[in-house]
Amino acid sequence: MPFIEVFDFEATSAQREVATELLTESLCMAYDISRSIVSIYFFDVSARGYGHAGRFHDKASVNRIFIKIHAFMRTETDRMVAAARITEATMLAYDTTSPKQIVVYFLDRDPSEVSHGGILESKNHINT
Repeated sequence: MPFIEVFDFEATSAQREVATELLTESLCMAYDISRSIVSIYFFDVSARGYGHAGRFHDKASVNRIFIKIHAFMRTETDRMVAAARITEATMLAYDTTSPKQIVVYFLDRDPSEVSHGGILESKNHINT
């Protein structure tokens, strides 16, 4: 924990490789955590798997890359720093010029809501 979910549009392996490096580094710097605890999951959004503002597929005004960050609760300041760094990293990885194409949701969790290896993190002495 934390882990990141990235919903992107038919990205190349090279884009995802860069995204893995940059997103991991961005989150680690923002949250002051070790790279060894960050996982990233990528999900393809196909050409016909997206709608925005009531418009589907190629009629949608913008294709947004959607990122969910699952982590233990952080301060609003930490999340602001993370949002800025994650947005910048995503723009670099996917070669986009508009920050409005990047959406980041923070899904903060209490350690009692997370289990690793069948043990709640609230019972684990290492909560990062």
